[in-house]
Amino acid sequence: MLLFGIIPYLFENYPLKELTIEAGNQKRLEERLDKNEALKDKKHNIQIVPIKQHKHKRITHILNTLGFGKYKKAFKFFGGGEALTDERPFWHDGRNIPVLFNANVRKGDFVLLWGIGEPNTTRSKLLYKILLPRAKEIITREEISYDIVKEHYKAKKLKLHEDFSLEVLRKFKKTTSKDKYILINITTATSTSDNIQKIERFCKSYPEHKRIFFPCDMNDDIHCFKTLQAIIPGLDIYDRTKYPLQQTIELFSWTEAGIGSRLHFLLPLKFFDKIFQSLCQAEKVQKMISA
Repeated sequence: MLLFGIIPYLFENYPLKELTIEAGNQKRLEERLDKNEALKDKKHNIQIVPIKQHKHKRITHILNTLGFGKYKKAFKFFGGGEALTDERPFWHDGRNIPVLFNANVRKGDFVLLWGIGEPNTTRSKLLYKILLPRAKEIITREEISYDIVKEHYKAKKLKLHEDFSLEVLRKFKKTTSKDKYILINITTATSTSDNIQKIERFCKSYPEHKRIFFPCDMNDDIHCFKTLQAIIPGLDIYDRTKYPLQQTIELFSWTEAGIGSRLHFLLPLKFFDKIFQSLCQAEKVQKMISA
């Protein structure tokens, strides 16, 4: 959803001749794009490339840091659930940006998109002072992130824009289904005994509904399926990689309720006015779902 929401935005708002997307799994992303031809604009010149350009990962990092990487002259867009946050461990708290792309940071040839977490540690405050004033533009998806940047840091250009997935959700009409079911999601990080009990109680509130486990991250959430399957009778799994995005969004528009951890699992439930319960206390979920 985020990808198909942000691609047209970038082409409409920046003078792009070509958009290069670095992907951890190039083949999988290419297959996702092919499955969703209806959401693609043929005028947009896009190429998908693998993140690892050299067989030795450390050499790629050194080249990028020194400004000699394959895309050394390219303007960069950096984003994520929370582009900067000290809720994640080093270096995925945003510190990978100045480490890997030092040349872009020094020149200010980059844009930061999406959430900006509250800096609670000295190292995060220092990171924010380095990155935020240098960014050509900062685009936040909710008011809390916007206020954090506006009140504490000098930014060249700051903009508030809704989460890009919402633009994709609006493209599909809400439909109905004869089947009655609920959706379940959990991550390995939130797979605690307390949360598993909450899922079990939630399912008991819908005794006649079919239960479907929805793994958002196919490298992480999917490992929780067998744990839940052992305590929830008749639990099925939905492999979203096999279906077009439209069919997956229809699943959320049809379901009666859902319980889960991932932000972009909870967001469609909220968008379609479904009954839902969050299992995650992460800052981004609190800002986007609970606020």
